[in-house]
Amino acid sequence: MSPPLLRAALLASAGAFFLDAAAAFSPPARLTVVTDDAYPPYLFRAGGGKLEGIVLDKWQLWSRVTGIPVSVEGMEWAKAQESVRNGSADVIDALAYTEARAEAYEFSRPYADVDARVFFNRSITGINDLASMRGFLIGAKDGSACAAWLEEKGIHTVRRFPTSDAVVEAARSGDVPLFCMDLPAARYLIFKQNLSDQFRQTEPLYVAQFHWAVAKGRTELRDFIQQGFERVSAQELSEIETRWTGSPLHSPLDAHYFYYFAAAAAAVLAAAALLVVWNRALSLRVSSRTAELRAALKSAQMHEQRFGQMFRLSPDATVVTSVADGRVIEANEAFFRLTGRAREDVIGRTTEEIGFWRDAGERAARLGPALSPGGVHQYERTIRTPAGVQKDVLVRAAHLEMQGKPVLLAMIQDITEQRLAVRLLEESERRLAKIIEASPEAITIASVDDGTFISVNPAGERLSGYTREEMIGRSALAMEFYPDPEDRKRLIADLRRDETVYGREMRLRRKGGEVRDVLISAALIDVSDRKLVLFQGIDITERKNAEKALREHQALLRELSAHHDSVREGERAHIAREIHDEMGQALTALRMDLSVLGLESKGAAPRTAGQIQELKRRVDDLIQVVRDVATTLRPAALDLGILSGVEWLVGEFQKRSGIRCRVRVESGEIDLAEDRSIVLFRILQESLTNISRHAEAGAVEISLRRDATHVRLDVKDDGRGFDPEAVGKKTFGLLGMRERVIMLHGDLSITSVPGKGTQVSVSIPI
Repeated sequence: MSPPLLRAALLASAGAFFLDAAAAFSPPARLTVVTDDAYPPYLFRAGGGKLEGIVLDKWQLWSRVTGIPVSVEGMEWAKAQESVRNGSADVIDALAYTEARAEAYEFSRPYADVDARVFFNRSITGINDLASMRGFLIGAKDGSACAAWLEEKGIHTVRRFPTSDAVVEAARSGDVPLFCMDLPAARYLIFKQNLSDQFRQTEPLYVAQFHWAVAKGRTELRDFIQQGFERVSAQELSEIETRWTGSPLHSPLDAHYFYYFAAAAAAVLAAAALLVVWNRALSLRVSSRTAELRAALKSAQMHEQRFGQMFRLSPDATVVTSVADGRVIEANEAFFRLTGRAREDVIGRTTEEIGFWRDAGERAARLGPALSPGGVHQYERTIRTPAGVQKDVLVRAAHLEMQGKPVLLAMIQDITEQRLAVRLLEESERRLAKIIEASPEAITIASVDDGTFISVNPAGERLSGYTREEMIGRSALAMEFYPDPEDRKRLIADLRRDETVYGREMRLRRKGGEVRDVLISAALIDVSDRKLVLFQGIDITERKNAEKALREHQALLRELSAHHDSVREGERAHIAREIHDEMGQALTALRMDLSVLGLESKGAAPRTAGQIQELKRRVDDLIQVVRDVATTLRPAALDLGILSGVEWLVGEFQKRSGIRCRVRVESGEIDLAEDRSIVLFRILQESLTNISRHAEAGAVEISLRRDATHVRLDVKDDGRGFDPEAVGKKTFGLLGMRERVIMLHGDLSITSVPGKGTQVSVSIPI
């Protein structure tokens, strides 16, 4: 029987068995694929926000091959991972494998190798290993494998950003001296921003393999998608990658090769002529057989169309062997992947020859009932690939009749991951128990209802003052563990609603009655269908006492600073008056004396009169200097109220800077105590000084208004703006403004957007 007829007959016989095994999974109507929208060349946003890249083209190709619509959505990396875990998306792409992620995802086979590196400003030297990076702030994308890898290696100075663009921008502006990123995205963004001469890079920290993945437990969806990609040729995928990464330049062929090409072409043409003659003769022989086979092929094709696709796309390895000696008749691609063998190394060979069994005796013993007509048998075993990889498999074998000949249809499922997961879970439980026991933080497990203790670690004994034997089996409520039982009720209510509570400050009573302040985190856990609570606590009594002392110290410092400012303003006012009254009067008297001398010597001594006139001019200059100094120390206009002080200050600012100012008073006359008037005046003075020095503004708007309880000042410019967080920590002027407002129990806010100006807003209680 010819191979097509054999395969058709085989599939017709095996169809019912295969349908039963595959009926549990229904292909999705459409797929939603998510990934990072700022990770070139895999996915990024081009002009107008349009998504482009390898991921988009690859999934569009998969959609065309399978006929299933695919929606590719780009978002922040952390949100993309969360959308798959919470079920709002089906697939996440460009995901590197880690052990932590393996607990949340079912991974595809890897399709690309990507190395991660640390990049650093060229002004920094000596960054070549993990030890040299310690102590530096390192930027990384939130949710990235790179950030997790650094923290696993003991580097905890990682600052996370929502996107790769934000990481590079922070490095460019100097917010982070080092950053960690996958090489393709880093190179793209660095060259795009013309920063290649600003950064250096380390050797690869590690090489990650990219996968796409689905949520944990959705293995059937993963296998279904993988089967679709198997229908996509390697050339098509390569063309997509080349489209976005480019192709290497090839040097032209040497001229002497053309001689060999010409000779080869001549030989091919001669062979082709012979083939034409032979083909015409062969076609006459074939035509006589065509009619005989046509009817049989038509029936075979119907069966093959029905079951062939199902056989090929089965997520489980499927193989058909003879009952007598186990010789392989047919197998699908999943079987070749599972066994690590090529098709030509499997078809026609016995299962003993390909290493599935040690000998015929083991085969007969393990297959058992499946060797009998109509028999079905399921068993587990371990196989080894030619590369030495060991795999655990679940085999379901059935005895079928095909054209009167007995065959075995075996469906083989790779359960290596499931077995490994069980082993890892058991190991994890043992490791967790050791971690809890050795933890320096108090950890207890108790019932939800009354807080009956089930488990307590040594740190819990130290915190509570009770021994483990005294606590286990007793209720926290009965032990009066909580000074205020309502605290526990609120905690449990929040736990029932949110399942976790993190970092809540509570008070606990130790054995003997001492009350301690504790920072508690708690989570609901299920043990044997029973709801329990795991508590983790840190004793923060000393910290709370230290914080209280610090607040009192800060209050004293602010009072001292307020007193200092009050004394300083008083001294400035006193010095201004002294300069204005004493020195001003003396200089005025001197000018008058010079005027008298000038009149007396005008006719008698013309030369002397000219010298006296020059002295009068110099005295006038000194008088103006005295006035300016006195005004700087304490403007006289401020004695008439805050409005007069503001008008004088704005007028002087416009004369000096040439910047247009508009003053708007919304509440009419504003009468304030002197200390509040001085604070508003000084803040306005500092704001206008900053505008003239840094803002490059064309106009300033000043608003002053008062209500029943507060007075508010707003100063807004149309200058170039700045980053308030970065600048505010380094500028004493802004710090001084903030401290002045805090001393009067007011509020100050500074809002600024680069290129769109700045607004300073002050609100002070009357």
